Amino acid sequence: MSTGQNKKYAAILAAFLVLIILCMVFANIIQTDKGNVSIRREYIDTDLGRLSFKLYVPDSATAASPAPAVLLLHGYQNDSETCAAYSIELARRGIVVMALDEYGHGSTDIGLIKRGFVDHKVTVNYGNDSEADGTYVQINGQDRYKLMMNFSNLSFFNDRYSKGSDGSEITDSSAGGRFGLCFSCRL
Repeated sequence: MSTGQNKKYAAILAAFLVLIILCMVFANIIQTDKGNVSIRREYIDTDLGRLSFKLYVPDSATAASPAPAVLLLHGYQNDSETCAAYSIELARRGIVVMALDEYGHGSTDIGLIKRGFVDHKVTVNYGNDSEADGTYVQINGQDRYKLMMNFSNLSFFNDRYSKGSDGSEITDSSAGGRFGLCFSCRL
């Protein structure tokens, strides 16, 4: 390559680097509402392990002038970053937001199994079992996915779904939300 081409490519690279830095600064201005919202990653140490969350605090929230708080829990196969847009907007409106990484998600080191499990077969009425004759099948693959995406079919307060015949049980259907709620009440 000639010296002229090298200078041309160096100038293009420098322009892209400046553009990247400007985009990062602009994104930070948007996320922090021009510096009026502080965002930080924090942790809750529990007897099960460490829960991670992002805390969004508007400058208007002080000890002398407390603000309302909201705990945001993400959906299945997500993490606290999924809640970022809501968190930023709520914080801009003067609300303290705690966006939790639930068990087995994001930066939380507590595995999903810690929420408990039920080691028995459940009927989910996908044509593979019969409630009438008491035949139940193990759910796997697509049936398990359908069940996970449709928790409204289950009541974790109903022993049929929350307790297994072998003594297994769902102990925290919130996947850490109960710890987050207790912690957020102290904010």
